[in-house]
Amino acid sequence: MGRKRMPGEVARVVGDRAAGRCEAMVFPVCTGGAEQLHHRQYRSRGGEHTVPNLVFICRACHDWVHAHPRESGEIGLSVHSWQEPGEVPVAYRGRPAVLDDAGGVTFSVMEE
Repeated sequence: MGRKRMPGEVARVVGDRAAGRCEAMVFPVCTGGAEQLHHRQYRSRGGEHTVPNLVFICRACHDWVHAHPRESGEIGLSVHSWQEPGEVPVAYRGRPAVLDDAGGVTFSVMEE
Protein backbone atom coordinates (compact mmCIF):
# COMPACT_ATOMS: atom_id res chain seq x y z
CA MET A 1 0.00 0.00 0.00
CA GLY A 2 1.72 3.17 -1.19
CA ARG A 3 1.31 6.78 -0.23
CA LYS A 4 -0.99 8.93 -2.28
CA ARG A 5 0.70 11.56 -4.41
CA MET A 6 0.20 15.24 -3.70
CA PRO A 7 -2.52 16.53 -6.07
CA GLY A 8 -1.02 19.22 -8.27
CA GLU A 9 -3.99 21.54 -7.71
CA VAL A 10 -3.56 21.35 -3.91
CA ALA A 11 0.16 22.16 -4.18
CA ARG A 12 -0.63 25.06 -6.53
CA VAL A 13 -3.25 26.59 -4.19
CA VAL A 14 -0.92 26.32 -1.17
CA GLY A 15 1.97 27.73 -3.21
CA ASP A 16 -0.16 30.65 -4.38
CA ARG A 17 -1.26 31.34 -0.79
CA ALA A 18 2.37 31.37 0.39
CA ALA A 19 3.55 33.60 -2.48
CA GLY A 20 7.13 32.40 -1.99
CA ARG A 21 7.30 33.27 1.71
CA CYS A 22 7.36 30.93 4.70
CA GLU A 23 3.88 30.64 6.15
CA ALA A 24 5.09 29.71 9.65
CA MET A 25 7.78 32.32 10.32
CA VAL A 26 8.80 30.76 13.63
CA PHE A 27 11.01 33.25 15.46
CA PRO A 28 14.03 33.16 15.63
CA VAL A 29 14.66 30.19 13.28
CA CYS A 30 12.78 31.24 10.12
CA THR A 31 14.85 31.87 6.99
CA GLY A 32 11.92 33.43 5.13
CA GLY A 33 11.47 31.41 1.95
CA ALA A 34 8.77 28.81 1.27
CA GLU A 35 10.76 25.60 0.66
CA GLN A 36 8.80 22.58 1.91
CA LEU A 37 5.16 21.57 2.20
CA HIS A 38 4.36 20.60 5.79
CA HIS A 39 1.33 18.53 6.82
CA ARG A 40 -0.06 20.10 9.99
CA GLN A 41 -1.83 16.82 10.74
CA TYR A 42 1.04 14.45 10.04
CA ARG A 43 0.50 11.70 7.49
CA SER A 44 1.19 9.23 10.34
CA ARG A 45 -1.82 10.74 12.16
CA GLY A 46 -4.11 10.35 9.16
CA GLY A 47 -3.37 13.77 7.68
CA GLU A 48 -4.29 14.21 4.06
CA HIS A 49 -3.14 16.34 1.14
CA THR A 50 -5.65 19.17 1.69
CA VAL A 51 -5.15 22.91 1.46
CA PRO A 52 -6.06 23.62 5.14
CA ASN A 53 -3.73 20.82 6.30
CA LEU A 54 -0.70 22.12 4.42
CA VAL A 55 1.60 25.07 4.98
CA PHE A 56 4.54 26.01 2.76
CA ILE A 57 7.41 26.70 5.12
CA CYS A 58 11.18 27.08 5.19
CA ARG A 59 13.33 24.10 6.10
CA ALA A 60 14.38 25.67 9.42
CA CYS A 61 10.74 26.12 10.51
CA HIS A 62 9.94 22.57 9.33
CA ASP A 63 12.81 21.18 11.40
CA TRP A 64 11.66 23.25 14.40
CA VAL A 65 8.08 21.92 14.14
CA HIS A 66 9.25 18.31 14.28
CA ALA A 67 11.79 19.00 17.05
CA HIS A 68 9.22 20.86 19.24
CA PRO A 69 5.96 18.86 19.16
CA ARG A 70 4.34 20.50 22.19
CA GLU A 71 5.10 24.05 21.11
CA SER A 72 4.15 23.42 17.47
CA GLY A 73 0.85 21.93 18.66
CA GLU A 74 0.14 25.02 20.75
CA ILE A 75 0.41 27.23 17.66
CA GLY A 76 -1.41 24.90 15.26
CA LEU A 77 1.56 23.81 13.18
CA SER A 78 0.97 20.31 14.51
CA VAL A 79 -2.60 18.97 14.69
CA HIS A 80 -3.79 15.84 16.54
CA SER A 81 -5.49 12.97 14.71
CA TRP A 82 -8.89 13.84 16.21
CA GLN A 83 -8.73 17.47 15.10
CA GLU A 84 -9.87 18.93 11.79
CA PRO A 85 -7.05 21.07 10.33
CA GLY A 86 -9.51 23.50 8.74
CA GLU A 87 -10.95 24.26 12.19
CA VAL A 88 -7.69 24.56 14.15
CA PRO A 89 -6.10 28.01 14.09
CA VAL A 90 -2.48 28.14 13.03
CA ALA A 91 0.13 30.81 13.70
CA TYR A 92 0.20 32.12 10.15
CA ARG A 93 3.24 34.37 9.87
CA GLY A 94 2.90 35.09 13.55
CA ARG A 95 -0.86 35.79 13.61
CA PRO A 96 -3.58 33.26 14.48
CA ALA A 97 -5.59 32.26 11.42
CA VAL A 98 -7.82 29.55 10.00
CA LEU A 99 -6.97 28.18 6.55
CA ASP A 100 -9.71 27.22 4.09
CA ASP A 101 -9.98 24.89 1.10
CA ALA A 102 -9.80 27.73 -1.43
CA GLY A 103 -6.45 29.01 -0.13
CA GLY A 104 -7.95 31.74 2.02
CA VAL A 105 -6.57 32.90 5.35
CA THR A 106 -9.01 34.21 7.97
CA PHE A 107 -7.23 35.84 10.88
CA SER A 108 -8.69 34.99 14.29
CA VAL A 109 -7.98 34.82 17.99
CA MET A 110 -6.32 31.63 19.28
CA GLU A 111 -7.84 30.07 22.36
CA GLU A 112 -5.59 29.84 25.39
